[in-house]
Amino acid sequence: MTGTQSPTAPLRIALIASARHPIAEPFAGGLEAHTWTLSAALRSRGHEVTVFAGPGSDPELGVVEMPLRPARISESARQDTSMVAAPWLEEHHAYLQLMLELARTPSRYDLVHNNSLNYPPWRWPPRSPSPTSTGKE
Repeated sequence: MTGTQSPTAPLRIALIASARHPIAEPFAGGLEAHTWTLSAALRSRGHEVTVFAGPGSDPELGVVEMPLRPARISESARQDTSMVAAPWLEEHHAYLQLMLELARTPSRYDLVHNNSLNYPPWRWPPRSPSPTSTGKE
């Protein structure tokens, strides 16, 4: 920042992380480590960050846990070879619930940043009232 620039107001940021893997050390992989580092860096700059993540995530990050509820799949659906696996369906529904919640509270966050690998968060932006970014763009 130069002497002529003024500091910007802190942002309220929703950071969407993995619903399956905790954002905590030891990290499950690079995406979880990146999410933890990004959250810490944004907080150190004075932003208010809420991390939506899987169970067991670092509570210092301001985590709101995305619950993975058991999928209720009929026996005939389970026998269908085109049926997705139950863990994928559970994670998908957790993201859908989160995106619906974010849409219901449009002024809660100044920015929604998707740092997940699931597609509802990056398919949702046209319907989202908050500016949304994703690491895949």
